[in-house]
Amino acid sequence: MSNLPSMDGLLHVLQVCRFERSQSCALYSHTCVCSWGLDASPELEHNVVSVLAESGLLTIAWNLFLKLKYRSVCSWNSLLTGFIRFGNPYHAINLYEKMQADHFTPNDHTYVALLKACTDLKAISAGARIHAEISAKSYLACNLHINSTLVHMYATSGLLVKAREIFDSIPDPSIVSWNALVAGYVRHGYGSQALHCFIQMHEAGIAPNEITYVCVLKACGITKALEMGRNVHAEVSRKNLVMNNSIIQGALVDMYAKCGLLKIAQGVFDKLPTRCLITWTALISGYANHGYGIEALDCCEEMRIEGISPNSVTFACSLKACGIVGAKGKGSEIHVEVSQNGLLWLNPVIGNALLSMYINCEMLSRAEEVFKELTSRDVVTWNILIAGYTKYELHEEALDLFNQMIQDGYRPDAVTYIFILKCCGIVRAGDVVIEIHIELARQGLLEKEPEVNNAMVHTYAKCGCLRASQEVFYRSQTQDVVAWTAYILGFIEHNHASEALRCYTQMQLEGVYPNAITYICLLKACGMTKSKCKGQLLHAQIVNNKLLAADPSVSDALIHMYADCGSLSKVKEVLDRRSAPVESLWDSMLDAYANHRHCEKPFIFRDIMTSNELFPDTVTCLSCMRA
Repeated sequence: MSNLPSMDGLLHVLQVCRFERSQSCALYSHTCVCSWGLDASPELEHNVVSVLAESGLLTIAWNLFLKLKYRSVCSWNSLLTGFIRFGNPYHAINLYEKMQADHFTPNDHTYVALLKACTDLKAISAGARIHAEISAKSYLACNLHINSTLVHMYATSGLLVKAREIFDSIPDPSIVSWNALVAGYVRHGYGSQALHCFIQMHEAGIAPNEITYVCVLKACGITKALEMGRNVHAEVSRKNLVMNNSIIQGALVDMYAKCGLLKIAQGVFDKLPTRCLITWTALISGYANHGYGIEALDCCEEMRIEGISPNSVTFACSLKACGIVGAKGKGSEIHVEVSQNGLLWLNPVIGNALLSMYINCEMLSRAEEVFKELTSRDVVTWNILIAGYTKYELHEEALDLFNQMIQDGYRPDAVTYIFILKCCGIVRAGDVVIEIHIELARQGLLEKEPEVNNAMVHTYAKCGCLRASQEVFYRSQTQDVVAWTAYILGFIEHNHASEALRCYTQMQLEGVYPNAITYICLLKACGMTKSKCKGQLLHAQIVNNKLLAADPSVSDALIHMYADCGSLSKVKEVLDRRSAPVESLWDSMLDAYANHRHCEKPFIFRDIMTSNELFPDTVTCLSCMRA
């Protein structure tokens, strides 16, 4: 006992513990309190519970708490906060129920802790109930700390309208409130809204902090807002925030990479005094996402040479790079490494990257083996394998996997339905399409996801259900160029070319401008109906829109259209303007001359082909023989 500090001395020790979060210091304090007896000082005992909880010694803190004769809201709150901070939000919710059973009235700190627990658990329903409880207490409803935490909870959960509503109700939002809203927009891909908030924040006279800058740089990457990104770069440099903050460094590298400026991203990276995992991963991700697989893998090797071990994101980017360059051996090595580290079984991101790598390396059977072995799957996992089957034209297998996905309790998303509808159209599975349509209507996905709606229009048309395709199209809220093109294509595929051209007239009246794919479809319709005049009008539009040079497929379609219409001089004219003639197109032209009884022309153009080092194949010879 003589070696124990005084109570004042121990209070000082507790202050040091709080500042340093030292477990050894917290355990020493616990020993002192137990030696004195729990009745020595209730205030001291509560402080020790708090320090133990804040240091992560939650079991000891809980056992000491249970022995207290006099408990307080502060000691309850310390335990709640400790459980949340150290990754046990579920225990925090259970603890709150015990707190209520003991008839303790929660305060603002209690509610902040509970809302954080609901955010971590993605328990938005429980969070909404706690929100209602707070709203019933008028003295808490205007609490800035609570409202900022509510904004964070709703924004993190994707309920951004609700988050904005609460934010707008705060009389004088703090930097924490602003950051919660901006971070929520960024998390869910709403970069423009995040940047708008940043501008509003400046106008309100709120100085951004490091968290703000990281979020804004991410938003610049999402929206490709290069000028804004450069301005933020200059601002953080003026404030000397770059050299000592690895998160800002990584955000800068990532922003430039997402804007496609990989040389500048590399330049920013090269100027850093020290390179850490965050900055390496940002650079590797940038190279991989832009298709520079070799550069990404080189960076991975250099990172390892510097003694930095990859994390889950780095491994995922490395696997993507292997898929890009077809590095099967390197991909297999990474597979072994992540399996040995236990990362493959814990993190679906790595499993998904591994699946994609094997599929892109044309090792579908190996991908199937990995899929069966994965214990941690999500909807993306299923989508990757379904997409793989679609890529290799294994449409029945894709449909079987889709059925298994539903049987296993996974909910398909928009990406799933787009791939499955494509498969249904190819195998003409009209009955499956009807079932999917019913489910999509039930979920409201046709209204929420225009791409799914467009896929449904096209799939019905592919299956010959033109009336159903028409109904889905006209009920859609967003009749954009993609929707119109899908609708037009359906008529063409079933030889209703005149109807396709009428649709184009209506499309023009609606003020929707065609894209390259639309023009290709329309040119095919003109060829089918021998509508040379309409084809020439389309040709003029294509030239005005500078699509001939931009997309060789458009000039291919023009050649076929003129050939079908028998306008052989126009065929030659388009061919002559191509910088790189394609043998198959010469074949089309020769075939057109033969069909239209120009007996000498196929032989002339056969000689032209030979002079261009394009040698006649079987099709060419047959055209000459028919002539």
